Amino acid sequence: MQAVIALPAPDTFDAIDRPVCGVPVLTRIIATAVRSGVARVLIVSRPGLPGRRLAAHLESSIFESATIEILEVDPPFDAGKADAWSAIAHCLDERFLWLPYGYLPHRTALADLLQAAASHPDPPMRFSSDADTGPGEHIFQRPTVLRKRDLLEGNMPEFQVVIAQGQPEIRLDSPADIRAIEKELVRTAGKITDGIYSRFNRRLCAPFVRWLCHTPVSPNAVSLCGLVVALLAGLCFAEGSWAFSVAGAALFFVAGLFDEMDGMLARLKFRASAVGCWLETAVDYTTYLILFAGLTAGGYRRGNEVYLLLGAVLVGGSVLSFLVISRQRRLATPSDAPNEFGRRYLAALEQDSANPVSRVVRQIQFLTKKSVLIHYLLLFALLDLLPLFMALAAFGANAAWIVSLYLNRRLFLTARTRRVSDPALNGNMEAAK
Repeated sequence: MQAVIALPAPDTFDAIDRPVCGVPVLTRIIATAVRSGVARVLIVSRPGLPGRRLAAHLESSIFESATIEILEVDPPFDAGKADAWSAIAHCLDERFLWLPYGYLPHRTALADLLQAAASHPDPPMRFSSDADTGPGEHIFQRPTVLRKRDLLEGNMPEFQVVIAQGQPEIRLDSPADIRAIEKELVRTAGKITDGIYSRFNRRLCAPFVRWLCHTPVSPNAVSLCGLVVALLAGLCFAEGSWAFSVAGAALFFVAGLFDEMDGMLARLKFRASAVGCWLETAVDYTTYLILFAGLTAGGYRRGNEVYLLLGAVLVGGSVLSFLVISRQRRLATPSDAPNEFGRRYLAALEQDSANPVSRVVRQIQFLTKKSVLIHYLLLFALLDLLPLFMALAAFGANAAWIVSLYLNRRLFLTARTRRVSDPALNGNMEAAK
């Protein structure tokens, strides 16, 4: 779908350069639209707009998948007048997304609006609001799917309302609004698959993530910093005493927060990538190996040789889990979107809920997440129950790769084979795309 954005007058052009979480306003608006499914963007501007400054917003690799057009109009574009729409009608699709410049839409809400528009290809559509559920007097002040013929005729028909979860967009009227907007964007920088533990962790991370957004620090650098902190944690565990074990657990908790921050930073600055996703996964499992090696060394240092056997089982299960689950990620997601794994995996489990294994895994899979592990590691360390933690972790790590092998075949390999062997099904899937 096409998106249309009208820029402010040249004398207020500085507004589009305001950084919001480290990304200029105009770049953020366009990037959000493109990431939500927009294929074409029409930017309506006044003559005399500084071309170089505008071009700087359009050079991002984020926009490689979209076509961006710039149309100069004079007098200033007024969305409330049919004459203004007539002047740009030759550049408009029959149905398009209107994105008011002063609004920063949430990606999930905007994606919901575009998905609803794709499912109902004729009526104009907009978000609901607390104040009004019918056609609004201020319809051009919010993201809206419009029809060209209605605008040219000066008629505004009944809108179909899309119920957005949470706040569909954030209004930017002045520089004073940026602080509140940044807090809201950071608050919603998680993933749909986040559980209560991840949401709690992200609240702890929020002030640091907001600060990092305004620095040149990359998400990958944050991931590697988490690895360094995990190494310090492993060294503390290897010392063997209760005090050092608690210190190690606290450090590993911080390493887990770095794991939250790298993803939040990548999403906020539109720097998520396949390489970054795989790096984060590799760092996660490396931190596990460092942790388990430290626990094993610390237990052996206390004079208990059983820790060597327990540690070997735990490390071996972790390595196998990494290999099998990495294979699962490759089967479940396109090569350029490994970050979609969590959502697709949960959807596959939900679809296969008639199977008892899938049903149970769907309910307990959150226990395998690092965001959960860091809380229980700290608790077990405080209670001096790390041997029990290691025994439970060893069981869980080995159960994880065994169950994942089964689910790989049941959920992904079988489905892939069925698609390859059934041309009719392939055709239906292509049509659905």
